[in-house]
Amino acid sequence: MILQLNFFGDPNLGLFCAANSKICFLPFNLAEKEKVEKTLEVKAFETKVLGTNLIGIFCVMNDWGIVLPNLLQNLEKNFFKKIADEYKLNICFLELKYNALGNLILCNNQGAVLSRLIPKRYKEKIERTLEVEVDYLTIANLNIVGACGIANDEGCLLHREVKSEELEKIEKILKVECNLGTVNFGSPFVKSGLVISKSNALIGNLTTAPEISRIVETLKLRF
Repeated sequence: MILQLNFFGDPNLGLFCAANSKICFLPFNLAEKEKVEKTLEVKAFETKVLGTNLIGIFCVMNDWGIVLPNLLQNLEKNFFKKIADEYKLNICFLELKYNALGNLILCNNQGAVLSRLIPKRYKEKIERTLEVEVDYLTIANLNIVGACGIANDEGCLLHREVKSEELEKIEKILKVECNLGTVNFGSPFVKSGLVISKSNALIGNLTTAPEISRIVETLKLRF
């Protein structure tokens, strides 16, 4: 199932939302909350991260765990710990210079690609939390690998300027076939315009029909 929409008038849905196959996190007072739950077939929880609505920028999750920056306020940390406990998810908080982890980690339930901006001392912790093997890589020679790709267990959509050697390595890490694409009328930062849960997706409302076709084909989404 797919649905085109925007959040607060912004088609960059991936900046505001993080999801796995059971739950998603949304900003407070989002008018589309029920539509999100119905489309993604998940339970939605309202929250903030670092006092902002930009949940997708800071939060990384798959079906096994949640990774967040350690700078979260105590109230926010306690909220995420409670949800993780309720849904039997691992959770960790990383103390690092760059806190936009959603832009720095690309993952599914089979692997994870890490930005080289994440210190290697956290590699094992991320592996334990997400319960997957991880490796360091760039996408299109960029370190913001989480912004340049989005994956489920069926496929991975990548920045249109990804290098062939990068694509091959990502396929091995995530154990899926990769494809190139854009969102929201040409943006190569595909995560910004998409939120996916298994074979369902929210798609930014500026995304064109050819872009949607590529997204659906790559991630094997349901209509």
